[in-house]
Parts: sequence; structure tokens; C-alpha cells
Amino acid sequence: MLLLGTLFIVVLSSLNSIVYACNRDPHEGVLVVAAGNFLSASSDQGVNWSPAERKGQMTFNSATCRYEKITRGLPTNTNFEWKVAFNGNWGGNIGCNNGANCFFNSGSSGVVLLIYDPFDGKLTTSPFNDQTTVPGGSTSTPTPTPTPTCSNPYQNRIVRASGDYQTELGSTAPWLATEENSLMRFDATSCLYILTLTGLTPSKAYQWKVTFDNSWANSIGCGNGGNCQFSTNTAGAMELVFNPISKQLSNRPLTTVCGNEKCELGETCRTCLADCGQCPPAVCGDGKCEDAETCESCSGDCGKCPVCGDGTCQSNENHQTCSQDCPNELPGCGVFREDSCEGGSQSHANPGAEAKRWQTPKHGTKGYQPSYQDYHTLVGYADIIYTATDRRTADVCLETKHRYADTVKLTYFFDGVAQENKCKRYTSSYTGILQTAVTGSDGSALELPEIDFIWNARSIASRSGDYRNGQKGAVAEMFGWPHNDIKQECEFLSKAGYLSVQLFPVHEQLLSTQSFEDAINPWYFMYQPVSYKLDGRMGTREELRDLINTCRGYGVRVYIDAVLNHFTGAGNDMNEHRNPNGCVKWGNKTSSAPPERQSPFYTHAYTYQYNPNTGKAPSNEFPGAAIGPEDFHCDRVLGSWSDLFILNND
Repeated sequence: MLLLGTLFIVVLSSLNSIVYACNRDPHEGVLVVAAGNFLSASSDQGVNWSPAERKGQMTFNSATCRYEKITRGLPTNTNFEWKVAFNGNWGGNIGCNNGANCFFNSGSSGVVLLIYDPFDGKLTTSPFNDQTTVPGGSTSTPTPTPTPTCSNPYQNRIVRASGDYQTELGSTAPWLATEENSLMRFDATSCLYILTLTGLTPSKAYQWKVTFDNSWANSIGCGNGGNCQFSTNTAGAMELVFNPISKQLSNRPLTTVCGNEKCELGETCRTCLADCGQCPPAVCGDGKCEDAETCESCSGDCGKCPVCGDGTCQSNENHQTCSQDCPNELPGCGVFREDSCEGGSQSHANPGAEAKRWQTPKHGTKGYQPSYQDYHTLVGYADIIYTATDRRTADVCLETKHRYADTVKLTYFFDGVAQENKCKRYTSSYTGILQTAVTGSDGSALELPEIDFIWNARSIASRSGDYRNGQKGAVAEMFGWPHNDIKQECEFLSKAGYLSVQLFPVHEQLLSTQSFEDAINPWYFMYQPVSYKLDGRMGTREELRDLINTCRGYGVRVYIDAVLNHFTGAGNDMNEHRNPNGCVKWGNKTSSAPPERQSPFYTHAYTYQYNPNTGKAPSNEFPGAAIGPEDFHCDRVLGSWSDLFILNND
């Protein structure tokens, strides 16, 4: 008998574990209400958004360990909002996405199961019909799950629609590949990934791409990989669509009619009170800054209202809006890393990089000098195209980029003569040095470097000897020699039998007043250009022209080492810099050009101060060459000298 009694106790204990799947109701004795704009439309005929409405009361299901309420009689395929309230008031209410209203659709049956999990605080809904039973109730045959009618190559992947809209849905930044608000769902009926967006600014244009597995690697866009565009409807809603088979991205407008007595997908209590009902009242002191609250009406929830000059940098202040309170730099030893590659196979610049262009100071602001012209708004270069094999005819086109190109009209000047066409043809009958410029209807102006046509170069003097028209002979390398010094050696080089002379790069280069690796301006700084202007460390454009003509007059050709595929090294620019390891700081650099022709230049690396002209983190920009952030690869560590992808895209 003793053994049987022991066995009986064990069986009872096991049965008790089966019947009670969780601990006691954590809200025992508390009125838990599903409040929203659905109650008056349901068969319960309750009061909308009333935290004390017992027709919205939820009951605790000990089998599922959650609060549940079955809502019947709703109009079909209609969108509703709801929250959970306690003890008849809104204090401590629970919603979705940092306290916002939760959404659900009544579906084809008009019956929905509202679910609140008191252990993780999450609110969910589930379609419901009278043949379905709540878990823990009587057994019934479950509704079969629809069988997918198509294949999905991304079945085991995380697919998101990442874009510039995400901050409006609570993200800390746009273009994030990790946010829940951008997760797309696969619809097995249509064989499409779909994301329905609501709560955006009405009638506003946005951009997006599809990303995978929380990374920008192998992201998909429109056209040749560019950003896709969409515009919201008057309710601030849109449906984004990704076809996993064709890899095409599209969007579908959500048609809503405010006033048709249906709270449709895309409508909320804020955008259509008539259809969706009254929004829940704001409760000051619940720790949530709700729509109806401001810093003035409830500083406890929304924070202290910013007062520029009070010595405190509030969350909605920055250095650009209140320089007295907010420092123009990152805290600690931090540096910007916004231009770092977001994916292992990424080669292009990060989305949004082009918005960092136009970093040059404006007239009258700190750091401006006359040689910067209007680079804060207008940049450009002269493109010379020789149209015949004898190079006796050339088209000169003034290629420009204006910050406000959509509204500003440009005028092009060739030797002071204005025209609307950016191009002009010249022949060998033109023997001068061409002067070009561009002006904008907004008052902006750009003067470009002089143009020397090849047919105006001095002819190479004839010399005795077997030089085979420049294909045979010795080349004197005069690296680091000033142009004027080489000019003095042209006659000697000719008499000594040299075919030609080779120079260091002659374009505008990096220059510094600080030592680097125990040297002032080491030789390799000449291989770090800041523009293509011919004002290098060894001399000016005029001195180079004089050198070339002099040497050619003695029959000596001139060759130049040109750097065309990169600019200055990371951290060698006009910004202030610091190393995040130890906070060691170093200042800005300058260029080799005369002060009246110097160009500004910027990189993103080791920077910690926002650019005062854009209000954004610094990026790669070389205005003197009309080169901007999108002309560069994203930044990645050179981790392998044998990885061709890294070497080609670093």
C-alpha cells in the first residue's frame, strides 16, 4: 500500500503540471481591458477607447498563459487599433512599438482573437472562427494551412525593405538593415514579399531597397541598383512589394476613403477620426510622450523643452541649432564610421552619402578663402575632346554640378563670351590660352583653370641621333626638382643626348605644416592629389608651361607621372582629426597651390566634428575636381593583400 500511495502522488503531480501550464495570473485581481476603436463596431457594442469598458475585458487562459478576448461581429476586412489598459485608467497601458497603438484587420470572418502576453508584454491578434477553439478548450479540427503555390528562393532568408522612411516609424536612423519595422512577409498566394507601411507623412516621397539577413550585402534596388522611389497616399500609407523570382521591386497604393465608415488599412484615429474612432487620451506621467503631449504640457513624459543658452544640450537640440549648449563633436574618443561598408561584398558608397556633399565654407563663414569660389554650391571642370586623329580640332565642354540644379539656370563663358550651350568647338586656328567660367542665375560663379590646346605646344626641335621619333633614347628622372630648376637643365640634357625628362606628379597635392614619420611633407605626399589643377609642389601651371616649351625647344620631350585613380589618404584633409585609441589629435592639411588658387578637400576618416556647412558627418569630397561622396567606394579595412575584391574596392 505504501508503494501504491507514492505512485498515486506522482501521478497527481504530473497531471497538475499538465493542467496548469504556467504560474499564477500575474495580474490577478486587476481589470485587464482591450481598449480600442473596434468595440462599438463589434457585437459587444462597447464604448471605444474606454479603459474601464468591461465589454472589452480580457480573461486569463492558464493553458496558454495569456490574456485573450474573442471579438465577433466586426465589419470584414477592416483595420482597427487597440491597446491594453489596467484598472479602468490609461496609466501603464501597453501597446506596440514603444507604446504606439497596435493594429489588426478583421479579415474575411469579422472575428478576431485579441491576445496579451503578460510575461513579455506583447500584444498580438489571430484570425478566429466558430470552428476554431481557444487552446485549452475542447478539441476541434484546425483550419488547414494554405499550401504555397510557388517557390521562394529566399525562404530561409530575412527580407527587409530598408529606406529613408524608417525614422518616422521609430528607428534611430534611416537605411537600417536590421529593423523590425522594415520586415517583409512572404505571401504564398501571390508569391510576393509584402510590407504594408502606415503612419508615414501623407503625400511624401521616399526611397527604399531590399536587404537580406540584417546586412547590405547583395541588396537589391531599381534600375542599375539605385534606390527605388515611392510616394505615400493622403493617409500616409503604401504597400511595398518584392518579387523573389524576378527580383523586381514595386509599390502599390492603398486606397482609403475617409468617411466611408470603414477604418481601412492605412487609416488611423489620427488620420481619419470619422472612420477609426477617437484616439486614446494621453496620460501625463505614464512615461510615454504621446501625440497629444508636448514638452510644454508634460515635461515628465516628453522631456524638458529646449531653451538655447540654458547650458543643457537637449535631445532635440544640436550644434547647428544651438551651438551654445551642444558641442560640435562626438563624445569621448569616438569617430564617425558612417562611410564604412555595410556588407562584405559591397563596393558602392553607402545610401545617403551624396547628402554629405557641399562641405566647403560659404562666403563670410569660418574657414572661407577667396580661392574656394562658390564650391559650396557650384563645381565643375573642362572636358576637352579632340575630334580628329591629327588633334587639330577639339570640343570643350564645361561639365558642372550645381547644388540646386533643378531651379538654377547656368550660363557658360568662353574667353568672356556668354552662351547657353556648355560646349564649344575650337580648331588649330585658335592660338591663345582659353579662359572659361560658369555663372548661375542664383549668383553663383565658377572660374576654371586655363586650357592649353595641344596644337599650341612648341614643336620639338630636331636633333641629330637615332631617337626614332621619341621611341628610343634615355630618360632623365628628375623627381622632386622644382620646375624652374629643370628648365635650367634643358639645354644640358639636350647636349648630353637625353631623349626626355620625367617629372613627379604636377597636380595640386597634399601639403602639411606638421611632421609625419619624422619628415615634413615626405615624397609620397606628391602622390596624394587634392585636385587636377596643375599647381603642384614643384611649381605653378605657368612655370610648368614655361618648362615644357623650353625643353621642347632644345628637342627634349617632357613626361609626367600622373595620378588619376585616387586622391589623398584617409585623414589627410582640411578637417580636425583624432585617433579613437587614446584620443590623439592632429590638425588639418593644406595644398601645394598658391593661396589664391588653393582647393578645399575632405575625407571621412578619423573625423569627430560635424561639418558646419552640411550639419552632417564629413565625407569624401574634392570640390576642385568636382568629385563627391558617391564617386568613392565605401570604406573597408585592407585586411588582405591577396584578396582582389578588397584591393579593387578598398
